[in-house]
This record gives sequence, C-alpha cells and structure tokens, in this order.
Amino acid sequence: MATSRIKKHQKAILSVLESHEFANSKVQSVCFADTHKGHYQLALIGLDENNANYIWIRTHLQLKEDGKIWIIENHTDYPIDEELELQGIKKSDIVLALLPENMRKYSVYGN
Repeated sequence: MATSRIKKHQKAILSVLESHEFANSKVQSVCFADTHKGHYQLALIGLDENNANYIWIRTHLQLKEDGKIWIIENHTDYPIDEELELQGIKKSDIVLALLPENMRKYSVYGN
C-alpha cells in the first residue's frame, strides 16, 4: 500500500477527519488512524451525565488496497464524501459502504 495514490488518499482522509477534531471540558473528538491496515476513525471520547467514560465511533473509513476509500460509518452532519472530493479524491475512488450494496449503484460514487 505504498503507492503515491494510496499516500494521497491517506493524506486526504487524515486532513478531513482531523479538521473535525475538537475538545471541551467533557468531551473531545479524536482521529484514530491505522495506516498499516487502512482504517481511520473519528471518535468522541468523554464523560456521560453520570461522569462515566465513554467512546463513540462517529466516522469509520477504510482505505482499501486498490486505493478506494470506503465510508463505512458516518454519524456526523459532515459530508465526508464531499470533503474528500474537495481534497482531490475522485468520485470513483469513494465508496458509500454505509449504503446497502444494491443501493450503491444509484449514488454518484464508486462501487
């Protein structure tokens, strides 16, 4: 996974996810990246109303060996797909894996 295309896509994913990191007194948003296996997550980590620790995965992307970026989960209001496009990622390289497989063909993105 060391091609220039993979590196470009890794950089775009990290740029998008890291742009949504934040922190306050009760919660922080953190980007986790496993560049070896191609998994990237944006998580909320903090304290709930009972001051118990929690972690909630808000966004999960996977960079496949063919260079396609699979959007597996997106529990945010951020248009991750559009933000990746603004980073120079082609629509054909983005897969809306959060949709059922039979519905992906109706999107403007890759399969």
